[in-house]
Amino acid sequence: MSYFETRGLAVGYNGQVLIHDIDISIEKGKILTLIGPNGAGKSTILKSITRHLQKIGGEVSIGGRDVYRWAAREMARQVAVVLTDRIRPELMTCGEVVAAGRYPYTNALGRLTAADREIVRQSLERVHALELEDRQYLALVPLFDETQAEEALEDSGELVILRRSSSWTSPPPIWTSATRSNCWTSSGRWPGRRASPWS
Repeated sequence: MSYFETRGLAVGYNGQVLIHDIDISIEKGKILTLIGPNGAGKSTILKSITRHLQKIGGEVSIGGRDVYRWAAREMARQVAVVLTDRIRPELMTCGEVVAAGRYPYTNALGRLTAADREIVRQSLERVHALELEDRQYLALVPLFDETQAEEALEDSGELVILRRSSSWTSPPPIWTSATRSNCWTSSGRWPGRRASPWS
């Protein structure tokens, strides 16, 4: 039985459908890779699935439940997302950036428990980055772009969505760990693709 599924998903901008009839079905623990050229709609599909962009039609479900009916906190706990946007957190260490993935699990004050801090430590250790925990994130960005992906894995979401840029010439260290989680990445061309209104 499918764990993640889209049925008749239609995506686009400002009510203008760019891609429609998107049907995806993934069993838990499997990986789906969607590949396509620039402008094929990869990010539009992913952002519509993760609710960063409002879908125009169709359904997106995880575990048989419509994700568009979930509260934001539940979505944050169940789905970990890494898009290609670079974050620039000022005056934060790598450990603090990774710890941000624990906030959906904290109380109203957003305080991390000892258990949360241990999960952060284990996550950094998993990708051989524990020694970077106290280093300034911005000083390491050129060397350690995977911190965002690490934050997503650390988040313990049931579904991990990675939007991997083709500019990554080799799989980052995080990739090995990510593939052991419930993960799928990037996207591609769909039969229902329409011309972009900006073309």
